Amino acid sequence: MATTQGQVVDCSLYAAGEDLTGAQYQFVELDTGVIKLQSKAGEDCLGILQNKPALGEVANVRMFGMSMLVAHEALLENAMLCSSAAGRAASCSYSYVDTTDTSVQDPLQGNSPIAQAMEAASGAGIVIRAMFNKLGAVLYK
Repeated sequence: MATTQGQVVDCSLYAAGEDLTGAQYQFVELDTGVIKLQSKAGEDCLGILQNKPALGEVANVRMFGMSMLVAHEALLENAMLCSSAAGRAASCSYSYVDTTDTSVQDPLQGNSPIAQAMEAASGAGIVIRAMFNKLGAVLYK
């Protein structure tokens, strides 16, 4: 069931499709009806895991709002974040469209930012506060 509390939206509709007892505060994805650790770097995800479910237990996923989040690397405060292949927060490269060629359809280059760091992380494994909000493409400055 999806619930709203103040400025957050949590979802507890799906069971863990693998043991996620060590994945609290990491990015997760919905894969064939179950929650799994995010496995694709730079791509969209469902949200941030809030609990520590074992295989088959209900996963509580933050789908919008403030959350704790595990860093994949050192991060700056206010950095736009995407997922690493291990489900942790990594810095995003700016997205852009390369219009220097003659292609009719120019694809978006870069990552899909899905959160923003509310504080810095000194390195991998550090838990920080972050705002999870599927931001979409960030245009090149």
